[in-house]
Amino acid sequence: MRTLSKIIFLPAILCSLTSCVNVDIARWVITPSIAGLMRNHGYSDRESNIPLIPRPPGTFIEQVRLTSEDKIVDIAVTHLMVPEQKIGFVFCGGNGFTQSRLAKPIFDAFNPTPNILLFDYPGYGLSGGDATFNEFNVATRLLVEHVEQWSNQNHFEKVLFWGKSFGGTICARLAGQYTHKSALVLETTYNDLYSLVNSHAGLFKHWFRMDIDPEATDFHINQSLLNYTHPIAILKSTNDPLTPPQASDMLAKLLRGQGNNVLLLSMGKARHKEFLFHPCNAEPVLKQLKPVIGDLTLNSTGCAVNK
Repeated sequence: MRTLSKIIFLPAILCSLTSCVNVDIARWVITPSIAGLMRNHGYSDRESNIPLIPRPPGTFIEQVRLTSEDKIVDIAVTHLMVPEQKIGFVFCGGNGFTQSRLAKPIFDAFNPTPNILLFDYPGYGLSGGDATFNEFNVATRLLVEHVEQWSNQNHFEKVLFWGKSFGGTICARLAGQYTHKSALVLETTYNDLYSLVNSHAGLFKHWFRMDIDPEATDFHINQSLLNYTHPIAILKSTNDPLTPPQASDMLAKLLRGQGNNVLLLSMGKARHKEFLFHPCNAEPVLKQLKPVIGDLTLNSTGCAVNK
């Protein structure tokens, strides 16, 4: 990172002194590893057993695997099922999310608990394959079909998609192709890799050029939501070192510009942590989320005591 800073910022300063503009100072090649898609992200829990994770009383677990025709992509999916509950919740985690590590806090996040669908990305946790953009594309197509089937079989009245960080690009595509009533929450995320890097670069964004891995070109939230008519909430943090608030602002502007129904909310100075796991830190946002998430509320019990 120090070398990259020298490549970008020193020539940029020299360029500003000599009044040169629109010159390619550096070339930034975005690959899956730079984008945060690293195999297992240091976590290897393929021997983990999701059913052993404590879960709310009165619920039960279903586990399925979604496998591509060529058997390369093999996605581990878990359903937390709640009898008589007609709301579905699909969580698309950020980089480093695995079910074995973070399933329990998601199971405990809501009151009452909805039916919850979790999955591991290719090359992560219990899923097979490798963490490449191509396999993420294949996995997303499998998940689009599966979410539709899961909802139809259980006669859900509504499905809430919640995408965190990189997961926002995945959940946007799932929501964009879901054919029934839904809502979408995009938490500290970005439209695409271009906008993420530009939000970090700030005033220097015009002084270097990026080459994006061709396999990543399908990951644009605005394109996934071009025909999406259901409510969208974008949650931003003013103190997030990984996804600056400018990225959320840019995303909201893009979506509103194409006619999406967008609610932009600030979580204050919360850092790059899952809002679901820290509802007490963002309690003022909970009521404002009601137009999007409806009667589904986060479990903020005891927040007054913990403040």
